[in-house]
Amino acid sequence: MDNSKAAVCLAIVYACIVQLIGAISLDSECNISKGCFYECTSSSDCAFLVSWIDSGDSVNYTLISAKVGRGNFWMAIGFSDDHTMGNDSVTGCKNENGVTTVFNAKNRIKGAPDILNNEGIELIDSSVVGTTFSCTFSRLKAAGITIDRFDLNQPWYLLFAKGDIRKSALGFHGPYNMFYSEVKFAPAFKPTPAEITTPVPTQPSEVT
Repeated sequence: MDNSKAAVCLAIVYACIVQLIGAISLDSECNISKGCFYECTSSSDCAFLVSWIDSGDSVNYTLISAKVGRGNFWMAIGFSDDHTMGNDSVTGCKNENGVTTVFNAKNRIKGAPDILNNEGIELIDSSVVGTTFSCTFSRLKAAGITIDRFDLNQPWYLLFAKGDIRKSALGFHGPYNMFYSEVKFAPAFKPTPAEITTPVPTQPSEVT
């Protein structure tokens, strides 16, 4: 087989693999019509992508990431005033037994997060393609009334984390499945791409 035929065969195999696992690509509208927070080695190879669109009294967020493990799975975005985990407002999605739901939570400095009621959030869409989980939800900008949900009219550092679900509880994300932004974001402002930093493995953060 000559080199050109070999290249075509490899391209077809790669396309099939991408379709099977659900590759994550950077949204071309990032920082143009929507805000984005991501970790990508190239425009077609991202570990995760969070995008958002200002929608008046609320913000529509889309979270996309590869699943952790083969079973039930969660991913979430956190809003922090110091870009470290602890006392943060969290909203995320979880997929249990093929059913996707959204949740509010509040990070502790150590241990599992406190799961709160679903005030101010609503699931819009979700999908699982191969190993890739995508979830879109709306979140009110205003601070929570019955729960400690941060006011999105203020800028916050963003956190992203993901993990498996064990006995209906959010499993620990570990040191390699948590990321944070180096700058603050607000839905009313056009953001600039953030430098993403992975925590030092010897000092892992606690569960989102």
